[in-house]
Amino acid sequence: MAANLKPRHLEDFPEFVEAHARWSDLKAELSGLNREIQGIHTRLGQPSRESQRLDAEARLLLGDKEVAVADDPHETLADLEHRREVTRLACDMASKSRKEARVEASKAICESLRPTFVKQLKRMAEATRKLLAVQQEHRQLINDLEHESIIVGDPICRASLPNAESTEYLLESWLAEFGDRAKKGR
Repeated sequence: MAANLKPRHLEDFPEFVEAHARWSDLKAELSGLNREIQGIHTRLGQPSRESQRLDAEARLLLGDKEVAVADDPHETLADLEHRREVTRLACDMASKSRKEARVEASKAICESLRPTFVKQLKRMAEATRKLLAVQQEHRQLINDLEHESIIVGDPICRASLPNAESTEYLLESWLAEFGDRAKKGR
């Protein structure tokens, strides 16, 4: 990037930084909830809560003092799935806010670079105009040679006189599109 261009960065915009942080935090929370839910699904493949409760009561009757029954995984699963849906919705909202903040920051960055960018386009357009003038002189030379019955387009001559016609079209197209815009300062 040219030394006189001093672009700002998205990190220079507090609105974007805050929106990005919220979005990142929610994505991390969503990932954690998904892991918890997966763990519960794994536990659901194990013995049911009722059989665990009966087993615990039997051990109590046998004299065990410390017998714990795990929480009902179905209740925990329902709570976690609800939290996951709420978090997913919040994450979608945060993503939208992040995108909006990014668009606004990008607009501000582009607007701050506009004067330098337009100056560069004007300089490129002027250089292209000069190149096209030289190409016109070159085309006239070829026409003059052909007028004298010199076969410039012959394969033997092409090795000595390379074809500049293919680049001419590209340059004229570019100049038509960008040169006029730069001239008008758009």
